Amino acid sequence: GGQTDVVLAPSTAGKAGLDMRGGGRVDLDLLRMVVPWLTRSEGVADFELTARGRAPNVETVVYARVMRAVMRHGAFPGTFEDVAATIAATQDGYEILGLTAGLGGGSLTGGGRIDAEKWVPTRYDLVARARDTQLQWVDYLPPAIGDAEVRFDGPVGALLLSGEVDIADMTWVERIDWEDWVVEYRDWALVDSTPAEGDPLFGMDLHIRADRTIELRNNVAEPSGSADIREVGDTSRPGFTGEIQVEDGYFFLQDREFRVDRGLISYRDPWTW
Repeated sequence: GGQTDVVLAPSTAGKAGLDMRGGGRVDLDLLRMVVPWLTRSEGVADFELTARGRAPNVETVVYARVMRAVMRHGAFPGTFEDVAATIAATQDGYEILGLTAGLGGGSLTGGGRIDAEKWVPTRYDLVARARDTQLQWVDYLPPAIGDAEVRFDGPVGALLLSGEVDIADMTWVERIDWEDWVVEYRDWALVDSTPAEGDPLFGMDLHIRADRTIELRNNVAEPSGSADIREVGDTSRPGFTGEIQVEDGYFFLQDREFRVDRGLISYRDPWTW
């Protein structure tokens, strides 16, 4: 279907066993059938395949080149655009080389290896670096622009997303209605204080830093702040530890203006503050 066009040329020669060559083009939309939570997959991959040997010792090697793909996964808040990479695959694993992509108006580079057993992934060791990227990782916070260097590794069933995130700009401009906000936050806290249904996709240990780059510019306040927090837990129940420091600014309440001398939010337990 789609843009898929594959040609395989098998041959056998007595005791020599299998000697198959082939290749072609595969529509990346087919990945949604085999990759859980992959909600969008557009583009093509050109590939070459060789398979030689006698059963059960047939050695199969696949080289694939992904070009101008667009992908989105349910566990990640952004869309990867113009994805390009070279993949070398055998039944023992996948090497991802020269990965580049656009993400949130910035750039992403990375690569690594996925170990496998008979083509089924068993362990991940991937790294990625994002520059000038805008993402809204948490629904109730505004989008943030910054840099990140992260690693996604571990055995299947105990995967961990870890690394460093530096926020260059996060500005909250959305108007806040105090009465509605308090009610909505109460309902959110009651729901999200317990784990979501379903097994988590992976664990998290992300160190997030902001050096006076967090700002509020709305009807409630105009302060600036810094953060040194760590996102922990997993995709079904994320949490935070660390501190957010309000540096200076003003709050507005009932037509009165209050100057902030000092403010501190401390996350001592990952799921309370």
